[in-house]
Amino acid sequence: MISAEREIRVEFNDCDPMGVVWNGRYFDYFEMGRSMLLESLGIGYMTLAGHGYMLPLVRNKAKYRKPLRPGQAVVVRTSLVSYDVLIRFRFEIVDKTTGALTTTGESVQMLTDLEGNGVLDIPDFIIEAIEGGARR
Repeated sequence: MISAEREIRVEFNDCDPMGVVWNGRYFDYFEMGRSMLLESLGIGYMTLAGHGYMLPLVRNKAKYRKPLRPGQAVVVRTSLVSYDVLIRFRFEIVDKTTGALTTTGESVQMLTDLEGNGVLDIPDFIIEAIEGGARR
């Protein structure tokens, strides 16, 4: 399985009035992980667009296990679970200090052309990038 990690520090503006990370902000953390993983494979969003493709999000879910607070250092672990015209990612957010698992999640993105029409076959350059990343 292809995976990547990104360390982030929880910012004050990520939090709700109760002093914990607002639930919707976790999806931004997932996006940071997704973007980094795709970039590491050489198929980031701008590269895909240059080839005439987009990856709009079609499903996103999170399970909140422990709250995150301002100043907390966490690691976002992103794994590429499967790929065809639907690309599936899995996420874990882990407290950097304690190693505690705070959040898990999954997302699905659909490969489309630039007009938003779904494609039937994943292009060779994407398959080659993913398979090359799996061999590293």
